[in-house]
Amino acid sequence: MGALKKLLENKKNAALFFIFSSLIILLIAYFYFLQIRNDYLKQVQSELKAVAELKISKIAKTNYDELNDAKLIASNQIINSKIEKAISGDKNSIKKFLDAIEEIKIAHNYENIYFISINNRVLSTEKNFNGKLSRHLLEIIWQNKNNNESFSTDVYFCEVHNSFHLDYISPVKSGDNKLLGFLVFHFNQDKLLFPLTQNFHGEHKSTETILVKNEGEYVITLTPLKFKKGAQIRLKIPLSKTNSSEVEAIKGKKEFFEGVDYRNVQVISYLSPVPGTKWFMVAKIDKIEIYSKTFNDLLLILFILGVIFFALFFFLFWIYYYNLKNRYEKLYDQEKSYRESMEEYKTILYGIGDAVIITDEFGKVKNVNPVAENLTGWTEEEAKGKQIEEIFNIINEKTRKKVENPVIRVIMEGTIVGLANHTLLISKDGKEIPIADSGAPIKDEEGKIIGVVLVFRDQTKEREAKNQIEKSEQRLNRGELVSKSGNWELNLTTKTIFASEGAAVIYGVDKTELDYEVVKSVPLPEYRQMLDETLINLINKNKPYDVEFKIKTVDTNEIKDIHSVAVYDKEKNTLFGIIQDVTERKKIEEKYRLISDLVSDYVFSTIIHEDGKLEIDWVAGDFEEITGYTLEDYKAAGGWLAHLHPDSILQDQEDMKKILNNEKVITEVKTIKKDKSIIWVRVFAQPYWDNEQNRVTKIYGAVQNINDRKLSRLALEESENKFSVAFNESPYALSIQDDNNIFIDVNQAFCDLTGYSKEEIIGRTGSELNLWANPEEAKKINQIFEQTGSVKNYEFLFRKKNGEIRNGIISASVIFVNGKRADIASAIDITELKEKEQKILDQLDELKRWQNVMLDREDRVIELKKEVNELLVKLGEKKKYEEQ
Repeated sequence: MGALKKLLENKKNAALFFIFSSLIILLIAYFYFLQIRNDYLKQVQSELKAVAELKISKIAKTNYDELNDAKLIASNQIINSKIEKAISGDKNSIKKFLDAIEEIKIAHNYENIYFISINNRVLSTEKNFNGKLSRHLLEIIWQNKNNNESFSTDVYFCEVHNSFHLDYISPVKSGDNKLLGFLVFHFNQDKLLFPLTQNFHGEHKSTETILVKNEGEYVITLTPLKFKKGAQIRLKIPLSKTNSSEVEAIKGKKEFFEGVDYRNVQVISYLSPVPGTKWFMVAKIDKIEIYSKTFNDLLLILFILGVIFFALFFFLFWIYYYNLKNRYEKLYDQEKSYRESMEEYKTILYGIGDAVIITDEFGKVKNVNPVAENLTGWTEEEAKGKQIEEIFNIINEKTRKKVENPVIRVIMEGTIVGLANHTLLISKDGKEIPIADSGAPIKDEEGKIIGVVLVFRDQTKEREAKNQIEKSEQRLNRGELVSKSGNWELNLTTKTIFASEGAAVIYGVDKTELDYEVVKSVPLPEYRQMLDETLINLINKNKPYDVEFKIKTVDTNEIKDIHSVAVYDKEKNTLFGIIQDVTERKKIEEKYRLISDLVSDYVFSTIIHEDGKLEIDWVAGDFEEITGYTLEDYKAAGGWLAHLHPDSILQDQEDMKKILNNEKVITEVKTIKKDKSIIWVRVFAQPYWDNEQNRVTKIYGAVQNINDRKLSRLALEESENKFSVAFNESPYALSIQDDNNIFIDVNQAFCDLTGYSKEEIIGRTGSELNLWANPEEAKKINQIFEQTGSVKNYEFLFRKKNGEIRNGIISASVIFVNGKRADIASAIDITELKEKEQKILDQLDELKRWQNVMLDREDRVIELKKEVNELLVKLGEKKKYEEQ
């Protein structure tokens, strides 16, 4: 609030603030209004599309059903037999045929039904029929005379009846598959198509749906027009009228279009072809009706804007006069505080620890504090009014040349200026003092330079400290060389590396030759993957980098053990590390490890006789607790070999061969205790070579009880083996992902399901492989999984490697791998099952349509069966149906 009051202290700022705020409010209101209008437009488009798709579906279904009905009626053998009789010219047969098709006409709401024989004889249900048919109809029939399927004429103008027709035609064949002629099922298209395009309840006032088709250079309408009362049904629109929604529909795309309709009124249309026909649907609504709906919203927004502008103007007016009132009060206080601040300024200037010289805008000295007096040798009284170069004489320490005075540079450039390194101040008495300084401009309220403040300090002690640091660095290098350690720094952006002399010596290169490629090449191959993974975990997950590995030095190819620790500076994208040659330490640790290993549950000495028999010489430790025997009882019971479990005899024989060959052995075997229980023990055996006998004569060793650890390890291995077999051999597609959704294992069934190899999947996520055909389904599955901890039989769409979209079912749950949470999922492909289900549904629909054709005609079927029986009797054959 205080900052706003300060900003509005003058009229200019207040006016600018008012204009700027008004523009912001207007922009917000404008975009808000656009959002309201666009939301309404999207709603209208969605409704328009839904209405159009529903009507298209009805029209397409009606066309499909009528073709099927025509086919079913024409294939009826009873109707065909009546047609064969009627063709003979017998009046009674003709009457029966016409009676039969009259019933079909009434049942299916046909306007008329015609039969046209192959010799152009026409039979019709039409009253007062004169035997004439449209030339257009006859041309279509004879063009399709070899067509065995039902077909339609499309909408056409009949010159005989002076009206528009839509006819469905089916070929009629005799029992020996000979073409008899064609049945023509005649519709008045106003009764068939027009009701399907009428407005639904709740549609907008200007909404209209019409059917159009392409005819030469024109688009013609097929249905009556809502806004052309009494006009010809077939309105022709030239194809050259490219902004017409009716012309745009002929392109056959499903899309929204903004243009004009047949009235030249601006409309928004949804265009779509009608499947199975040459017709196109145009569903449209007037733009003016859409935008008139948002007019009230615009009036409300304008009213709110007026209120806001009035309140803003009143607020700014109050702020401005409030500031004006307080300004004069502050002027007095500022004058008073200025006098006080001048006293404080002098106190600070003369009490500051750095040397300070203040000049005017021309470089003449105004103030010199005591520290500056001491360093320059000039008192403030002596220096006042002199040019800065007279009292502040500086040169380059190395070249001894005069350095440009920073005060002059500040006045010329108007910015803060610092001295270069190695600058010496020559005092009045000729004393040379190393200094560091900076100069800054002093500006008034309008930004004009009115002086310069020069601050500098004596760097003598800093130079001494720097020399001490350099000496310390030298001692550090010597310390690194003695301790066989070194440090390094790697910039990951530039791949440049800095390393100490100690690090270079460890790697066996000159310090100047130690670069990124050398550091990558010296570790032995078996350690490189571990080093890369540890480094990635440090950079990406901030996990500690503390590793031991082996290297081959560049100069001598010596194998060394290295211990390395590192930290990562994310801001600088830089690694800092320390390495140490621990080869000697490793050797010592190995010796102590062997000694430590021998300090076990008990130690022993065994004599090897010349005949190969073993005799325990002595034992120490928990021998009786491990075996259940005293040493004497153990010997009497047969000794070591007698107490070996049969499973370990072959292992013991292999171990004895090594011992007799003077090789140290560490082995794990099963032994039998006195109480007949079996335990696992680890044996450390060291042979003793007798030079006089030129053979191994004794074995010194130790025994550890490892039964609990061994049994646990074996049980774990057995469990892991069972899980591995079940996982890899499962017919279901199984996968395991870590908590970052990265695949850590998949079975062969998963590879077969997705088309990817195991190597392509491991280490990547499902999103990276583009497995999800619908990412929204993936989000929904993850939400369910996070809420419940499992997913069961969830249907989804997935994409194979070749891009094919398939249907699947997935289930998932949480497991733990090596103590860490992981997710295991199973999936199956149900695409073929879905296709079979759809095929069954299609067959059911076909049965329903046949049932509708034959519905409520049971009496007629009985009559037809009776007629068939009569025909068979006349032919001298047995009746086919029982009398009812």
